[in-house]
Amino acid sequence: MKAVELEDFLKYRFLSGVSYAPLGRAAAFLVKTADIKKNGYKTHLWLYRNGTATPLTAAGDAASFCWEDSEHLLFPDVRTAEDRKRKKAGEIFTVFYRVSILGGEARRAFELPFDVTELAVANSGYFVAIGKTDVNHPDYYRMSKQERNKAAKLCAEESDFQVIDELPFRFNGLGYINKTRNAIFMVDRRDGKAVRLSAPNEEVNAYTVLDGKVYYCAEAIETKKRYRQKIYSCVPEEAKCVCLYGGAEYQIEYLLGFRDRLVFAGSTQERYGYNENPMFYQVSLKTGRVSLFSDNPDSLHPAVGSDCRLGKTRLAKVCGNDIYYLATIRSSVCLMRMDEHGCRSEVVRENGSMDDFDLCEENDTILAACMYGCGLQELYGFSKDGKGQGRLSGFNIPALRGKYIARYERISFSFQQYNLDGWILKPKDYDPNKSYPGILDIHGGPKIAYGETFYHEMQVWANRGYFVFFCNPVGSDGRGNDFVAMRGKYGTVDYESLMKFVDTVLEKYPQIDQSRLAVTGGSYGGFMTNWIIGNTNRFACAVSQRSISNWLSFYGTSDLGFDFNVDQMDTTIFEGPEKMWNCSPMKYAGNIRTPTLFIHSAEDYRCPLGEGLQIYTALVDRGIRARMCIFKGENHELSRSGRPKQRLRRLREITDWIEKYTGSNIALRD
Repeated sequence: MKAVELEDFLKYRFLSGVSYAPLGRAAAFLVKTADIKKNGYKTHLWLYRNGTATPLTAAGDAASFCWEDSEHLLFPDVRTAEDRKRKKAGEIFTVFYRVSILGGEARRAFELPFDVTELAVANSGYFVAIGKTDVNHPDYYRMSKQERNKAAKLCAEESDFQVIDELPFRFNGLGYINKTRNAIFMVDRRDGKAVRLSAPNEEVNAYTVLDGKVYYCAEAIETKKRYRQKIYSCVPEEAKCVCLYGGAEYQIEYLLGFRDRLVFAGSTQERYGYNENPMFYQVSLKTGRVSLFSDNPDSLHPAVGSDCRLGKTRLAKVCGNDIYYLATIRSSVCLMRMDEHGCRSEVVRENGSMDDFDLCEENDTILAACMYGCGLQELYGFSKDGKGQGRLSGFNIPALRGKYIARYERISFSFQQYNLDGWILKPKDYDPNKSYPGILDIHGGPKIAYGETFYHEMQVWANRGYFVFFCNPVGSDGRGNDFVAMRGKYGTVDYESLMKFVDTVLEKYPQIDQSRLAVTGGSYGGFMTNWIIGNTNRFACAVSQRSISNWLSFYGTSDLGFDFNVDQMDTTIFEGPEKMWNCSPMKYAGNIRTPTLFIHSAEDYRCPLGEGLQIYTALVDRGIRARMCIFKGENHELSRSGRPKQRLRRLREITDWIEKYTGSNIALRD
């Protein structure tokens, strides 16, 4: 069999946005592919109908869409030279194109005078839209052309300066967001006239439509974002908002209109803090009273990782008398169902991950983008009760045909009161009589999980002759609140359970050469890599990616530092600086002897560049072999959604470093 090559990810296709048309006679979805020439990604709109998938657009710029009716789709694009010129001049607008599923070219439908990030049908007369606004110019969308030109000129004059007076003032992947808000608008379908519903300083994070009425969640940000929302209601024809629930006690993940009430997934974070799993609450439409609907114990996010996804995920949908939603249980992302009484049951639970889904009430079917069977994403179909699983597409079969795909071999091991999950991938052409190097890969989070999903980088390493092993240590997602609770525990039970896993793997597979082990991980995995090399010399080399090295500096520089840091350290920088320092890998950097490569993005605002620079400096200053590769124009998502050339360079840097210190020429080691 041929080997999976580093460049093979350029051939992969990434599926998202699965959505049935009204009445369910067809479904649409997005397919992304890498474009190495333009160093970006093309996104095409596809149609699934009568058992066949066909492309609807060819330009490659259909980043999102919505169904206008049962035969027409709307999607934003910039297609004309004049529109590109306007964009370049700084004018803010969004043009939507209409395409028929019956055939024909996409045609310009209408234009909205703001940056639209989401559009949906509210009722026969109105759209609901989510768009970016500036608190200083909240009515930009109502300005005349002359006023907009003046605003654009002022913005250009201020482009060399950044004033901040809020927290967070920047956000990973979005840049500086000071005074930027997600606002909600009603758009008249007859004339395109838009009206902003949310207040100028409100951040809208969720909405739903029930019986033609719009409900949304928003938080008014004065100086510091609290991540607690109120709920508002609006009759589109009146374009006036009423506060339905003003308690602002919950961090609301998503909002659904369900029968005669609203249901939201939310948490007060009083029991387990930042990583607490949300529960389901119901809101009376008459009184606004909030009460517990279902005491959900599971993670309500698709938390099983992969480096082969691009696009948004639907987290939940109402279908008839039930709510269907995604949940991470143990090491799989499952589709769950909750009835009108709040009783929960599994609908689809397979090894792997359901990455996106939709349901059609008219024909009782589920259409989903899934990562099953050690493969890449494909479309799958199920009956409404989860039975009759079947793969419906073959987008990624050609890319993997004839390649060695290492199979997941599960390794269970005991640690304290837990039975933990781990896996190994055997090297290509594995011979039990030979010796092989090994790589320990550590996931981020820590509220993330590994499972049997496709990781391109792991397959590359297995195809280059490595045992690759990974596990879900204490603190990972999918095992309930008690398991994921890591406040004040970083570098203790998580580190100990990882080392127990390494011991278990080496005992079970004596073919792994203990003198040729590498360790790597990103984000929390980067923190743990830094922690490991400061507390043991058992690894021949390390690659620390987008890491945390100092909780004291992380507090004031990360987009989540003022919130996540304080919660996870279980103290404040003022009350417990010693505790934060004791949990910081920088404290133990003087112990490091392991040759280490640091990978960091210049625009990583989650784990800022300074976190990597600090510990890199500590190694080089002491004469320890180290190298740092900084990716300009990239952020925390480099390994998952970075530009193709940068992703290739990242994986090449990591692989070359590991091979340098664990390959045949190990004389290079200290």
